[in-house]
Amino acid sequence: MNDHYDKKMATEEKIKEDIGAYYRSVVKDFEELKRVYPFCYLTILPTVEPREASISIVAADKELIDITEATEDDFLGEYSRELWIRIPIRYKEDGCDVFGGKWIKKENIPQSQQHFYNRDPDKGYRFCVGVPDSFKTMSNVILENVKTADHILTAYADYISGRTKNIVLAQYSHGDRGINEYRRKKH
Repeated sequence: MNDHYDKKMATEEKIKEDIGAYYRSVVKDFEELKRVYPFCYLTILPTVEPREASISIVAADKELIDITEATEDDFLGEYSRELWIRIPIRYKEDGCDVFGGKWIKKENIPQSQQHFYNRDPDKGYRFCVGVPDSFKTMSNVILENVKTADHILTAYADYISGRTKNIVLAQYSHGDRGINEYRRKKH
């Protein structure tokens, strides 16, 4: 019986260490994100059971804000820059779940250019923010995922509003084909 109790306690300690490392990593990455995208807010709920962290953000980078002297509200509305991010425990390996673009009408975006899926009625679409193999090589997955979503929002707003005739994105194909393209480019 003592052996069972000792194993259970060791497992609980390991989980606490892992969660602590996860929270420290999220906070560190968030601090860098905040320097680039000042209109962002980290949520880590103070619960007994550990929970994943989340971020709400208006994806306007500091350089743009400084040039335009814009406020957070200036980036809301017709082509809102709002994003909601769920940060999984394994985000450094798997990436974050990034939602936004409630204003996007799927039928207005060519199928081959749809880098989103699973529409949430409150948060918009879940964006495809990277090839699975790519996350392990990023120094700040959260920041890179936001940058990708920012580029997607900009490209879609430009296309839908008629400012551009094409959607301009650095991109890979969907599915296994995209994974193979990424691997070939990397090597």
